[in-house]
Amino acid sequence: MTVSDVVRMFMTRIARDRTLPLDLFQPNPETLQTIEDAEIGRVERTSLEGLRAMIREDRSEARKSEKRT
Repeated sequence: MTVSDVVRMFMTRIARDRTLPLDLFQPNPETLQTIEDAEIGRVERTSLEGLRAMIREDRSEARKSEKRT
């Protein structure tokens, strides 16, 4: 089998399936758990401002942690 054959087969499959024939996204266990939680409604909802506040808090904690080291 040549490189040309492989490329042709790859492109044919993309055209047929209308998607890449690769699983480029391999979620880790934490992501899988988060997806499951979201699907069954076991998540905490927040507003955009709430999300921004969480990000600011995380950054603040990271800076404090860096100063201690």
